[in-house]
Amino acid sequence: MRGSQRDLTSAELPDALAAAVATRSPRRSELAWDVIAELTNDYATAPTGDLLVALNRLLYLPQGCEGD
Repeated sequence: MRGSQRDLTSAELPDALAAAVATRSPRRSELAWDVIAELTNDYATAPTGDLLVALNRLLYLPQGCEGD
């Protein structure tokens, strides 16, 4: 436990996850577009599929759950 945080019960978890997704998803999406714009600012360079996959893994997958 960090600070005043506590472990959630299995009954509390679905609501907590839904709230976190609703709050963080728009921020993560904006961050992703900012990164893509920064890396492709000359408009001649398209982001590669590998870059997009890596960026999405970084932003949306919990640390330690890379899916491989």
